[in-house]
Amino acid sequence: MILDDVESQDNTATSDSRAKLHDWFGKAVLKAGTPRTNVVVIGTIQHYDALDGPATTCHGGRQMRIYKLTVIAQRIVQSLDAGRANSISVEELASSLGSGRIFKLLCERLEIAVPLSILTPADRLELLMEWTDLEGTYAPHELGIERSGLRLLLYWLLEGIQRRASNPDYRLTSELAAKDR
Repeated sequence: MILDDVESQDNTATSDSRAKLHDWFGKAVLKAGTPRTNVVVIGTIQHYDALDGPATTCHGGRQMRIYKLTVIAQRIVQSLDAGRANSISVEELASSLGSGRIFKLLCERLEIAVPLSILTPADRLELLMEWTDLEGTYAPHELGIERSGLRLLLYWLLEGIQRRASNPDYRLTSELAAKDR
């Protein structure tokens, strides 16, 4: 199913109008077809919280946009390019992840603001779960990362993008539940 230019300045101008558009998308569009039906949304992005983001996947009953992960990854690349590769160590990243303070750490340490405001509380929880899962999968040195927590976080973001892009049925929450049994 292809949706072309479903957004306008009028239906994305306020948080209420965007909520109505997202509600329509979830209740009407995503329920059309079968669970395996691919939905492609194309058009000009009118707002960062837009349907026209580069890719959307249903994830644990919520929408986690590849677009949001890409924006955060781009800001981390800018921080790396600005010479802040070692502003967060691998150890600090792991510690802040374990304590649930990773988003606060990113806001405090990065001069180029990581646009964390685009993440809903549900998105943040999902990312905490995913990054915790990824932290236990590979040791940083196995990825060629020795010191830079930002490089490790960038790896986790790219892995999350790949998971969502390659598998429309990707469900992190069910994978973690299966591991806990």
